[in-house]
Amino acid sequence: MFVKREQSFGAACFGRGLNFAQSSRHVTGGFAKQGFGVLLLTPEQQDGMVEDEPKIFSPVPNKWGCMGATRVSLSKVCPDILKAVLQTAWRRRAPKRLLTAFPK
Repeated sequence: MFVKREQSFGAACFGRGLNFAQSSRHVTGGFAKQGFGVLLLTPEQQDGMVEDEPKIFSPVPNKWGCMGATRVSLSKVCPDILKAVLQTAWRRRAPKRLLTAFPK
């Protein structure tokens, strides 16, 4: 999977014109300094992540959180879970041509 690191509102984000994971204060309120990343999931995906792993995942505590913006505790998440949730967030935002080029 090709992912390019870019800037969004002065902070790192990952995507290609499609933010699916970021550390921008615009969405996160500066959570990167607190050891969190943020993934842009559906509210349903977010509910499942928070229910399964509440010590790792939590909604962003603002209106973005109600729309699926999800904090990830980077010190607590294992690499396999992080990889899976990054792929989930990427698949939510990726163009159809990339989804067919990179099937599950």
